[in-house]
Amino acid sequence: MLLRSIVVDYLEQEHRREKTGVAYVFCMHNGANQTASNYLGSSLRQLARQNAAILEDIKSCHRHHTRYETRPSLDEFAKLLRLQVEKFDEVFIVIDALDECPEHDQVRKSFLAEVRALLPKVSLMVTSRDVPSIENMFKHDIRLEIRARDQDIRGFIKSQMEQRDGLVELLEGHSDVQSTIIATVLEKTNGMFLIAALHMDSLAKEDNIRELKESLQRLPMDLDKTYDDALERIKQQDSRKLARADQVLTLISCAKRPLKLEEMRQALSIRRDDTFLDPEALPRGESFISTCCGLVVVEDESQIVRLVHYTTEEYFKRKVQRYRSPEAHGHFASILVTYLSFTTFTTFSLDTIVKDAMNEAAARDANIPMTWSEEHSAVTRYMEGLFESNVLVQYAAENWGRHTHDAFTNTRDNPDSCLTTTDPHNIEVENLLSLKQLIRDFLEKEHNTACANEVFHHVKKQLHNLNLGREFRGPTNVTNLHIVASFGIQYFVEYYLDQGAEIDARDSFGMTALHKAAENGHVEVVRLLLDSGATIGIRDQWEFSALARAIAKNHVSVSRLLLQNGSDPGFVRDHRHSTISIAADRGHEECLVLLAECRTDDVRKNELMRDTLYDAASCGREGIVRLLVRGGKNWNIPREYVARAMTKAASQGQITIMKVLLEAGVDVSSPLSLAGESLQEAAMRGRSEATELLLTAGANPNRKTDGGDLPLHAAAQNGHVGTVALLLENGAEVNALNSKGETALLVIAGPRYGFLARSTSSPEGSVLVMQQLLDKGANTAVTERQTNRTSLECAILRGYERLVRLLIQYESLSASQKVLMLYLTRLYHEMGGMSKNDEAVNRLLCETEAQDLGSISELLLITVPAEKGYKSVILKFLQSGAAIEAKDFHGNTALQLSAWEGHNAVVELLLHHKADINSRGPLGGSTDATPLMMAASKGRTDVVRFLLDQGADIDAASTNRDFGSTAVAQALYGDHTATAKALLERGADANARYNRYSEGTLLHAVARNSNWQSQIPNMDLLLENGADLEAKDSNGQTLLAVRVQYENLETVQYLLERGADLEAKDRRGQTPLSVAVQKGTRETVNLLLEEGADLETKDNHAQTPLMVAVQKGSPQTVNLLLEEGANLEARDNNGHTPLVMAVRSGRFENVELLLERGADPEPLSPSVTAENDDVNKWDFNRAVQLVMEARSKTT
Repeated sequence: MLLRSIVVDYLEQEHRREKTGVAYVFCMHNGANQTASNYLGSSLRQLARQNAAILEDIKSCHRHHTRYETRPSLDEFAKLLRLQVEKFDEVFIVIDALDECPEHDQVRKSFLAEVRALLPKVSLMVTSRDVPSIENMFKHDIRLEIRARDQDIRGFIKSQMEQRDGLVELLEGHSDVQSTIIATVLEKTNGMFLIAALHMDSLAKEDNIRELKESLQRLPMDLDKTYDDALERIKQQDSRKLARADQVLTLISCAKRPLKLEEMRQALSIRRDDTFLDPEALPRGESFISTCCGLVVVEDESQIVRLVHYTTEEYFKRKVQRYRSPEAHGHFASILVTYLSFTTFTTFSLDTIVKDAMNEAAARDANIPMTWSEEHSAVTRYMEGLFESNVLVQYAAENWGRHTHDAFTNTRDNPDSCLTTTDPHNIEVENLLSLKQLIRDFLEKEHNTACANEVFHHVKKQLHNLNLGREFRGPTNVTNLHIVASFGIQYFVEYYLDQGAEIDARDSFGMTALHKAAENGHVEVVRLLLDSGATIGIRDQWEFSALARAIAKNHVSVSRLLLQNGSDPGFVRDHRHSTISIAADRGHEECLVLLAECRTDDVRKNELMRDTLYDAASCGREGIVRLLVRGGKNWNIPREYVARAMTKAASQGQITIMKVLLEAGVDVSSPLSLAGESLQEAAMRGRSEATELLLTAGANPNRKTDGGDLPLHAAAQNGHVGTVALLLENGAEVNALNSKGETALLVIAGPRYGFLARSTSSPEGSVLVMQQLLDKGANTAVTERQTNRTSLECAILRGYERLVRLLIQYESLSASQKVLMLYLTRLYHEMGGMSKNDEAVNRLLCETEAQDLGSISELLLITVPAEKGYKSVILKFLQSGAAIEAKDFHGNTALQLSAWEGHNAVVELLLHHKADINSRGPLGGSTDATPLMMAASKGRTDVVRFLLDQGADIDAASTNRDFGSTAVAQALYGDHTATAKALLERGADANARYNRYSEGTLLHAVARNSNWQSQIPNMDLLLENGADLEAKDSNGQTLLAVRVQYENLETVQYLLERGADLEAKDRRGQTPLSVAVQKGTRETVNLLLEEGADLETKDNHAQTPLMVAVQKGSPQTVNLLLEEGANLEARDNNGHTPLVMAVRSGRFENVELLLERGADPEPLSPSVTAENDDVNKWDFNRAVQLVMEARSKTT
C-alpha cells in the first residue's frame, strides 16, 4: 500500500497535463464488492473525473441500468474504459496487491484481461506477492522483486524491543540477548514483516529471560506454525481476554462484509437481554485488538477491522472451523436481532417524519403543498441521521436474516447436529431455542421491523446506486412471511405458514413471499411455498412474476423449479421486460437457455429472441450473442435475424460481436444480404474500426440503403474524417448521388437542416472532410434539387465562412465576386446566430460591399433577415433585387416567418411590398399554414390584428391532420386566449372543425388541452361566441364524453352546470358514463351518477356501464357501480354477463368483487377462452379458477 501511494503521488505530481490520466486499483481480499466489473468501474470513474470527453456515454449507460435496476456488465465497463482511455495522450494504471484479487468466478483473470487489452495505450504497474498463476500472466513483462531488506527488518525488531513495555524492562542490561533476538527473528522471517511482527508479539508475552530464550528457539519459520502459535497464545490468556478474542475472531470470520471499528465496538458491547446500547459497555478504543495476539488489525484509512493478512483467512478456513460454524452465525444473529429490538427503534415511523416535514412546509407557506422531492429529502435526511446515531443499524438490518439463515443450516459433516435435536440440556440447542424466541419477539415489534426493513431498502438502494423514483421508501404492508422468505429462513417460513399466514399476501410493491424467496435465490423456500399453495403467476407493481425476479438475479435453480411448476416462461410486459430479455440484458446465459428451451408460442418467442439478439449485439454481450447464434435443442434464431444483428453491432462499433457474426456466416458482401446496411450505420456514426472490418469482409462502399442513402454521404455529413478516408480508399464514388440527388459535397454544404449557421465557426470535421472530397475530384457544379443551388451557394447561405473560402478556390470567380460572397457569408452568419447581433449586422450594412449586392441578387434570401427581424437588411435585399416570395429550404416565405416570430414592422414592410398575405407554408407543423395561422399559433395578437386589417382570410383552414385547422383553433391550442378572443371578435367561426384529436370542434380541442387551468375560460369564450355544446367529434363523442376521460373534475362539473347531455351516445352507443368507467376516475363516475346518469344504459353491443367497467375499469370503479345497484346478471348481445366478461378479460380482482356481491357463476362455460392474446394467461386462469371454486361451493 505504501509503495502504491508513493507511485501514485509521483505520477499525479509529474503528469498534471490535461491529456494524461492516472488511475489506481487496490485489491483487498474479502473486501466488499470485489468484482472485475467494479475494478474496471473504479478505473473508469477516476479517469472520467480527469477528462469528461465521454461523459454522455457514461450517463447514457447509467440511465439504462437505473431504469432496469441493473449493473453494467464487464463488457460495458470495458467498452467505456477503452473509449475513455482513447481521450488521453497517455494513461497510467497502478494495480496494487493483485494477489488479493479474488480468483473465484475468474475475477482476477477477467479483470487483468480487460486491462491488458488497453496496452500499449496505457502504462501498467502491478504489485503482487509470488503466486504462480500471476507470475505466468506476466512472464514476458519486466519484473522487479520488492522484498524487505534485512536492515529494514532489523530496524523493525529493534523498534519493537524499544517500544513494547514488557520487552523494554525485561531486556534492560541484556544487550547480548537483544542481539540474539535480532539475529534469530531475522533468520526466521524469510523477508516478511508479517512473520516478524507475530514473532515479536510472541516474545512480548514472556516475563523472564530464560523463557524468552526458549521461546526464541521455538519460533517457527512457516506461516501455519506461526498462526498455530498465535492461537495458542490466545488460549493462554485469562478467561476474559480469551472470550473477547473469540468474539472478535467470530465476528470477523462470519461477517458478510468487513466491519468497521465502531461497528465492531458496538457489536462487542451487546448482551442478549440489552434493550438499549449502553455506552459504558463499549470496549475502549482498539483494546480488543491486543487480545487477538497480532492476528487482527485496524486499517488506518477505512477503519475496517480485519485479519492481519489474507493468508490468515486462508489458514482459518482450513484449520479453524468454529469461527464460521452455524453456532457462530447464531451468536452473531442474536447480537444483531437484540440490537434491532432496542427501544431506540420502537418509535420509528417514516409517516410521522413526512407528516412533520409537511407541517413545517405548511408553516412556511400554507398555499404551497409539499413536493415529492421535498418528501424525498426529508426521508433521506432522517435516514442519514439514523445511520449516524446508530452505527451498526445498516449492517444489522441487512444481515440479521443472513446470519440466522446460516445458523439454521446443518453442516453436511454433521447430520445429527444440535439443530435437529431437542435435548434441552444441550447448550447449543439451548442457544438455538433462545435465538428462535428472540427472533419471534423481534418480528412482533411492528416499528422495529419497519425500521429494519426501511434501512435494508435504503442500503440496497445505495449499494446498487438505484434511482427508484417515487419508491424511495421501502414497501409497507410487509408481513413476517415476506421477511423470513426474503432471507430464506425455512424454519420460520414453516412456522408462519403453520400460524395461518396468508401465503399470497402482497406488500405495497405488490410482491408476495414467493417473489421475495425467488428474488433472493432460496430454492428450498420457493419449493416449500409452492408445495403450500403459493400462486405462481402473481405479478408485482412492476409486472414482474416470481420467475422474472429469479431470472433477473440469475438464480438458475429457482428459475428451473418455477418453470417445472408451470410458471409462464413467456411473461411479457413489453419486449424490454420479457423474461428472455431480462436474462439477456444481465448476461445470464444459463437462465436464457432455460427459457429458450421451453415450448411456448414459437412466433412470439422468435420475436423476443430477435429483439434480445439485437440488444445483445448493440451492447456488446459476446456470450449472449454466441449462445443465441448457436441455437439449442428446441429453438433456433432465423438466419435473417442474425444477419440484421450485424447492423446493430456495427452501429455501436461492437467489433468483437461483428467478428462473432462473421464467423457465424453473415455475408456483408452480397447485394441481397440483410446485413447490407451495416456499413451505412458504421459510417454514419464514425465507427472507423467497424467500417474497416466490413470493407475487409467485402462490404460494398457504394451500396445504397432502402432509403437511398450512401455510406460516404453519412460519414461526410457527420464530419467523420477517418471513416471518409477509409471509404474513399476502398472505392467509394466521390460524386455518387443519393435519393435526394445530392453528392457527399452537397450533404456537407447543403441546406438539409436549414440555411442558418448555429455556431461561431464551421465544424472542423466538415472542413477536413470537404477537403478530402475535393482532393478526390468532387464536382462543385452539382446542384441540389429543391433550391437548385450549388455547394458554394448553400455554404454562403448557411454562413459557413471556412467552407466558402475552401470552395471558392475551386470556382472560376473574379476577385470582386469572391469578396462579395465572403461579405454575404459573414452577414448571413451574424444574422443566423442564436441571439440577435444588431451591432455586427448594422456594421456590415455600412461597408462598401453592401452597395454591390445587386450583382449576386440570386444569393439574397430575405427569409433569413425576416425570421430574425432585420428590417434594414430586408429593405437592402429588396432594393438589390431579392425576390419577395422566395422560400427557405422548408418552403416558408419571409412573411410567414416574420408573422410566426411576431416582427410587426417586418410584416408591415413585406405587405407594403406586395407579399402574398394568404401564402401557404409548412411552419408550425402544418404543410399549408397561412401567415395568420402562424401568428395565431404563437399568440402574436398585434400581428393577427394587423393581418386581419390587411384582409387576411380569417377562416382559412389547413388540411393537415397534425395541424389545428383555422387561426382561432391554433390560438386556442396554444392557450393564447387573448389572440383567440381577437379572432372571434372579428368573426372567426366558433364551430370550426379541428383537425387534431378525432377531428372535433374547437371545444373538443380545448377539452383535450393538457393545461386544465385554461379550459374553462376558453370554453366560456367559445360558448359565448356561439359554439355548440353538444357537437360531436369523429367518434361521435360530445364535449362531456371527452372530458370524463381526464382527471380534472372541475371541468366536468362546469359542463354539467352548462346543461351537457348525460345520455348523449357516441358511435359505439356509449354514454359519458360508459366512457368514464373505462378511463375516468372514481370521483368522475360518482359525479355522473349523482347527476342522474342512467346506470343500465346499453351500447351497440348491449353492454351496460358495469360490463364495460369489469373489462377495462379499476376495481374501485366496479365497486362503486355495484354499490349503486348495477345489474349483476344483465347480458349483452352474446349472452355474456359482467362476470363472464371480467373472466375473459383476465380481471381477477373484478371477478372477486362480482362474486362477493353474489354474481351467478353458472353462466361461465368450462371452455371459456380469453378475450384476446393481450390478456395475461395467468390472470385469466386465476379468474377462471375463482369462478369454478365459487361454482363448486353452490353445488
